[in-house]
Formats: sequence, C-alpha cells, structure tokens
Amino acid sequence: MAGIADQTGAFRVNSLKDLDVVDPKDGAVRWDAARSIWNMLFLAGALTLGPLTFSFDALAIFILTCAITLCAGHSVGFHRRLIHRNFECPQLLDHILIYFGTLVGMGGPLWTIRLHDTRDWAQRQPDCHWFMRHGQPLFL
Repeated sequence: MAGIADQTGAFRVNSLKDLDVVDPKDGAVRWDAARSIWNMLFLAGALTLGPLTFSFDALAIFILTCAITLCAGHSVGFHRRLIHRNFECPQLLDHILIYFGTLVGMGGPLWTIRLHDTRDWAQRQPDCHWFMRHGQPLFL
C-alpha cells in the first residue's frame, strides 16, 4: 500500500500484522459499555466509601502505591523498559517493574505493547485517524 512507512530498523513493529493491507485513517471509535460500567463502579465505590473511611495513613499509602504502580511500574517498567528498551537492568528488577505496571490495571504487558505499537504505527503515517493522533476534543 502506498504511503505506509518503512517497517524496518527502529520503526519495525513486531506485534502488528498485515500492515500492508490496513489504512491508518479508517475505522470507527466504539464505546465499550462493560469497561465503562466497570470503571464507574470503582469510581462510585471510591466516592461513597472514601469519605467514610478516610485517614491520613490511608492517604499516605494511596500516594505511595500510586508512585510505585504509576511511576515505577507503568512509566518506567512498561513504557521505558518493556516497550522502548531505554535501559538495561537485572532480570529480577525487570520482572518487578513490569509486575508493578500490571497492578495499574490498564492491561497486561502484551496488551500494552500492542496498543502502543498500534498508536505509534498510525502516527507515523502521512494521514492518521483522529483518535490515534488525539485530534478530537474530549467532549464532542
């Protein structure tokens, strides 16, 4: 397909198939009701039970676990180490960081790699779907 970026070297995408027959600007964004309901249940629980059970010790634990899972796990473990291979580390530390990234709850390592590869591949094309380039306002 004309216009598809070279898929070799640094831009090779290992987790995606049939890139020569897909169009990065086609597609429709669909609402995943089950996932939305799941997340809203967590939000409702936090908003309902949070004020009833608040303590500064619990707030400190929340901040600590957010730092571990979001910063060390998702940002460093998943994104910098697993996806981009920006640094080397012992295998045990690698597994711990990736485990912490999984605790964020967004998806496992394979899901994260595929999602990241899909978005990066689409953004490298001459014309990209608005969803992949974050080109649409949050509220339509």
